[in-house]
Amino acid sequence: MDKASPRAHLKPVTDVPPPDAALKRYGLAFLTNEWQWEADLTADTLEEAKAVAKRELEQLVRDEAPTLACVTILDGDRKLGVWDWVEGRSHWTAL
Repeated sequence: MDKASPRAHLKPVTDVPPPDAALKRYGLAFLTNEWQWEADLTADTLEEAKAVAKRELEQLVRDEAPTLACVTILDGDRKLGVWDWVEGRSHWTAL
């Protein structure tokens, strides 16, 4: 389940702080039936991070058509919520 991710346009998780301290740093954890992968995301707000994660999930489903797909938004080790692909649509669940 550790195949390389096609989400290469997102930066892999690193310990480098964001270039602009005003932006919040979030983690995105992708999971499909084929692979799992994490990436860094900087955003002004959680709402902006949710919008980016939703777009990434929808693009992933279009590109790969996995049978299972979700993207979890993380703040450090804390899970904030998850976008799941269910019955042809993205669904948000706050955690």
